[in-house]
Amino acid sequence: MEASSSTNSPDPQLVARIALNLARLKAESASVDALAAARADLQAHGLTAFFQAAAQRLDLDRSVAPGPAAAIPGDQGQTRQTWKNYVGSLVAQPLQVFYPTTLDELRSIVAQAAAAGCRVKAAGSGHSFTDVALTRDFLIDTHGLNHPLDLERDLLRPDAQPETLFATEGGIVVRDLNEALWDAGLGLLNMGGYDGQTIAGVISTSTHGSGLAYGSLSTQVQSLTLVGGDGAVYRVEPSQGITDPDRWAARHPDVQLKQDDDWFNACQVGIGCLGLIYSVVLRVRPRFYLKEERSLSVWSKVKDDLRDGGVLRENDHYEVLVNPYPTNGDHTCLITRRNPVPEPTDPPIAQSGRNFLVELAASIPGSNEVLLAVFDTYPGLTPTIVDQAMAALARDYVDRSYRVFNIGMANDVPAYGSEIGFPLDQAVAATERVLEIAARRTQVGQAYLTSPFSLRFVRAGTAFLSMMQGVDTCMIEFPVLAGTVGGTELLQEIETEMYALGGRPHWGLLNFLSGANGLIEAMYPLLPRWLEVFHQLSPNGTFDNAFTERCGLSPRRFARDGQTGT
Repeated sequence: MEASSSTNSPDPQLVARIALNLARLKAESASVDALAAARADLQAHGLTAFFQAAAQRLDLDRSVAPGPAAAIPGDQGQTRQTWKNYVGSLVAQPLQVFYPTTLDELRSIVAQAAAAGCRVKAAGSGHSFTDVALTRDFLIDTHGLNHPLDLERDLLRPDAQPETLFATEGGIVVRDLNEALWDAGLGLLNMGGYDGQTIAGVISTSTHGSGLAYGSLSTQVQSLTLVGGDGAVYRVEPSQGITDPDRWAARHPDVQLKQDDDWFNACQVGIGCLGLIYSVVLRVRPRFYLKEERSLSVWSKVKDDLRDGGVLRENDHYEVLVNPYPTNGDHTCLITRRNPVPEPTDPPIAQSGRNFLVELAASIPGSNEVLLAVFDTYPGLTPTIVDQAMAALARDYVDRSYRVFNIGMANDVPAYGSEIGFPLDQAVAATERVLEIAARRTQVGQAYLTSPFSLRFVRAGTAFLSMMQGVDTCMIEFPVLAGTVGGTELLQEIETEMYALGGRPHWGLLNFLSGANGLIEAMYPLLPRWLEVFHQLSPNGTFDNAFTERCGLSPRRFARDGQTGT
């Protein structure tokens, strides 16, 4: 035996030979012979020689530029992959990761999951701070499903108004969708402040913009095509949907048209649990330009304006940023109004960043690290820093609608956040309660929110699990720089306190929801109807995950032999 003790250097030729066997094992990971040879090296020559060979092999691998990756079918799972959300705060290492590009590949993945007794979860851009996109088993990266589709106008009902419909695969990111729409002379009715998410992810979590004339993006959906847990493909629409049933069945016998209000109102906001969304048909509008006007005010005036309601009626899009901490006896606010305007004669002036965190970080050498260090080292300066940054944003901007809706390069700043939706008549009371919580935590523990929070206003919707279900809603969002001392604890207290004011947390942002004490049933009275559709689309628990378990959506039972109870 050529073993080496831990105190002697192994023979270089021996190390090189072990390294060759390791290279073979890496290239042929499924080879029984290659694995046996590597095991024999380990047993015969000891850990020192083996790990020196492994280090030599790893150094060589790093020094060789990778060649082009071989084409891998989208329904062929890749093992030992790590998935992270876009800020790296959530990590999953599922059994297999898939990168499908076709509907047939989605069906194949579901069939494989059923055969292996595994669960499935689709993930888009990871623009979420909660476990809604995580899975232990099969994770599907949907970015390969990113193409606009033929609308098939001849299959629509006569009153479908196809001139303002647009069909696309669900994995397309919003920025690419916007460009495709613009090229077609169209535009989204409304959108949120970031354009890096997939459209399926935006829809599934009831993501939204601001303006009481508009619901969340899920309300723009007219039809969804998805793969259920039994492998069947469904096109889901309201009972009087856009598609002619007979024409559809004649051309697409393999895709069941499900025109059912309960199915549609469940799948509109399915939080990633009601099948795998392959494509959507959206109701859009002719493309348009917007003018954004930003001005400073104070909370004592803004709350009177909100109670009066005129600002919400007079502007297509209206939102408010509030400094959580008073300066000069009041809370500074930044008011944003957006309204349609004619196409400008001069080219729009590009606005590279129109978000508080981005604007401030961009002005500081070392940006994010310095910004966070200042907040953590000198917390008492937070109110003044926030005030100054808000003042820098008070300006006007005219451009294509989607460029104005987009707040800019927020993705470049490591931050997280939560958001809670309130009935519109609770907007002022909720804001003032947030200000009280912020003041108390500052006085007792020097814990600060490191950004202003925003108020946005969204029309009621019919989706069973939308934060806007049944009532016009004020959504209040709380961004926090990653690493902020006490930031998560502050957000948890705000969420808990807001339940008493009818606050529904955003599914896709940081939340602390659980299935305990009937909490989610109380928030969403139509939850039983959503669950009925969930169980039909996931009859064997195919789309269950840690998120559905935490929220009590997946039933779990405990049993112990001989347990009698007392």
